[in-house]
Amino acid sequence: ALSLDLVPEFENITADQTISLSPYLIDTHGNTWIPNVPFADWTLPQGTSIDLPNDGTSPTFTPGPTGPMAVEVSWEDWTASTTINVSFGAPNTLQIVHNSDTNSHNHVLGSSGEALELCAHLVDQKGNAWFVNASWYSPGDLAQPFLSSNDGNCIDFESETIGDWVVYAEDPHSGIISGVVINVSAGSIAQVKLDALPSEH
Repeated sequence: ALSLDLVPEFENITADQTISLSPYLIDTHGNTWIPNVPFADWTLPQGTSIDLPNDGTSPTFTPGPTGPMAVEVSWEDWTASTTINVSFGAPNTLQIVHNSDTNSHNHVLGSSGEALELCAHLVDQKGNAWFVNASWYSPGDLAQPFLSSNDGNCIDFESETIGDWVVYAEDPHSGIISGVVINVSAGSIAQVKLDALPSEH
């Protein structure tokens, strides 16, 4: 062998894709072959994985988070590396994120009349999230007077009226919807996440 090269099937992929990632040994005559490299000799970014066949075919690389992924492989005295750029996958859920100071995902506590910030994030199957400009609405427009806007990534909900208020966010491109029930009681605002909502209409 003369050198070792690491060749990705594609350099730019989404988080939904898997690709072949081939370590090629090259001899002085230009012949190439794929060695069986043990897992211990691969350096992978956190959250990624690789499937290593032992039949001389290419390993399969599965990304996790987004961004540039540097992969390195060693074989005897040779080392090779490559960088794969991973972008967001297809959105499969929408999350409504709130500005609670608590660690709980189910409740938000604050003073009545205080603004509760609600932000919409799309999430792909790997858990990568990004901001989205959503349409915000409520059944029968009941909570509409308490919303600072009907469109946008983040809006404020503010009500001094006691009761339960349902607020939905919808991504206009994918049609994915999520909702929250905001319980306003005397002196506090609490938010409860609805888990069993339809993901699309």
